[in-house]
Amino acid sequence: MDAKPGPSESVSIGFPVKCVYQGGHTTLGRHGRHFRIEDGKIGHGEFSLSHSIPLDAVASVEVSEQAFGDSDAKYLVGPDAVNLRGGGLATPSAASEPKQVTLITVRTKDHQEPVWEVDHQGAEWVRERLTPALRQAGISYYDELPPSERAG
Repeated sequence: MDAKPGPSESVSIGFPVKCVYQGGHTTLGRHGRHFRIEDGKIGHGEFSLSHSIPLDAVASVEVSEQAFGDSDAKYLVGPDAVNLRGGGLATPSAASEPKQVTLITVRTKDHQEPVWEVDHQGAEWVRERLTPALRQAGISYYDELPPSERAG
């Protein structure tokens, strides 16, 4: 007696987490919201998977974390100081914390690279959610591939 395959793993990264599709694949379009893996497909959609490609079209997935936009507090002093509204020297600008962004890059077998941007979540958090569905579909992370299999 043959065993029926179990339900496929699904993934949804969306509200309350901000996850935006940035483009990179002709079938998926130029923009969208949320990241989804459902019913053997990967793509995006506001409330359900509305733009997708088959998982078997995926060669690998890369998850990379970035932080940008931090600054130190700055004071205007010395010869470059400016008198604002006649009330004295300029006040210091507030320091900003870096914005944490994780990119999900899906490399397809036809050499396209759709990208999703996940705000305020680290790579470990994203990988934790993706790994069961990717493993079930037999898809490796890009950094796990031997160098000879990495497309350049």
